Amino acid sequence: MAKKKTDNKRMNHQLSLVFVRYYKVITVILIIIIFGLSYSFILKPKYDEVGRAGGKDLNALNAEFDKQQTYLENLQKFVNNYNAISQTELTKFNNILPDDEDIPGLFVQFQTLAEDYNLSLTGISINEAPDPSVRGDNLNTIGKLNINIDVVGREGDDYNELKDFLAALELNLRIFDINAVNFIPGVPAYSIGMFTYFSKD
Repeated sequence: MAKKKTDNKRMNHQLSLVFVRYYKVITVILIIIIFGLSYSFILKPKYDEVGRAGGKDLNALNAEFDKQQTYLENLQKFVNNYNAISQTELTKFNNILPDDEDIPGLFVQFQTLAEDYNLSLTGISINEAPDPSVRGDNLNTIGKLNINIDVVGREGDDYNELKDFLAALELNLRIFDINAVNFIPGVPAYSIGMFTYFSKD
């Protein structure tokens, strides 16, 4: 038993000598093992996760860039189309939606149309119609006029003349929305209610 204790002491002493002699090498090996395990189990998974997330961000940025590029191309087409509009087309648009109420022009149009269809213009009333969709400071840029005209048939087929007159109003360049036609059977007098529009800008 004493021999066994001596052998154990000798072995411990030899291990101590080996450790003292090679402690720098053993320390370096342990540090390398710790760094290797840390990299494998901690750093590499985090690095892979960041790499995947970065790829997603890059894809999102590329998609946003493509979206903005398409928007810019569409905007450029819009500007080119706007610049291609001729003065004649702008004048036609101004006739469809004039810059102001143009009440004298309305009188002339109604008088001319009535005469063209063998009707007499006996009365006209034009008022700006309030827009119920506009509240507070949010003013609409399109104005609306409420128009009532009275016409009387001169002679002949008053009904067909009235139909032709209404059809001519529909084909007129300026927009007219007819909302009422009132008459008394047997009397060649008609009252027509309508709306027209103008730009407030």
